[in-house]
Amino acid sequence: MEVGIGIPVSPGVELEGRLAIGQRPEVVVIAHPHPQYGGSMDNNVVFAAREVAGALGMSTLRFNFRGVGGSGGAYDEGVGEVADMVAAVQTARARAGSATGAHLHLVGYSFGAWIAAKAATDGLRIDTLALISPPVDFLSFAGLGLPDCPCQVITGERDEYGSPASVGAWLATQPAPPPLQVVPEADHFYFGVEAPLVALLGGFLSTGV
Repeated sequence: MEVGIGIPVSPGVELEGRLAIGQRPEVVVIAHPHPQYGGSMDNNVVFAAREVAGALGMSTLRFNFRGVGGSGGAYDEGVGEVADMVAAVQTARARAGSATGAHLHLVGYSFGAWIAAKAATDGLRIDTLALISPPVDFLSFAGLGLPDCPCQVITGERDEYGSPASVGAWLATQPAPPPLQVVPEADHFYFGVEAPLVALLGGFLSTGV
């Protein structure tokens, strides 16, 4: 069962989060789409990621970036949002149970994938990373790299903000890129095609490869 929590980031900025504690020593932090285009932790893809992680017995934390819902602060062009993500990961580690040693999965969707890539490039310590529809045709991924841990990258066949060709070109700049996984018939929003996305994500989370 999820409970509401506050995630302290800085003076005047506390984020709204929803935490569920699972049976396994693993926690999944899930980051939502663009705050200025209606993105929030109640997004369909965020919720689907939470459901599949919960079904695997993992703890989950979804949260609203600054300025969204009940979170303090205001949109910060992707700068303050990196601090938000670091704070969410730190809170998940602290609250997820036993477990200084809890395995930390980070899942970012759309804008959340951009922030996850920025945070990982800045040195955020995570154990696995899943990027869903990184919007490489909308936001700059120049200079952003994948961390040295198991990674998954998914996009939709018809994604208008991160086409398979564009995401593949970005992956080709990485030293050891994972294979790009493409969801047939899906656009950027996955409405009605959440099931194949969930199958890919669940397979990755359950194995870490």
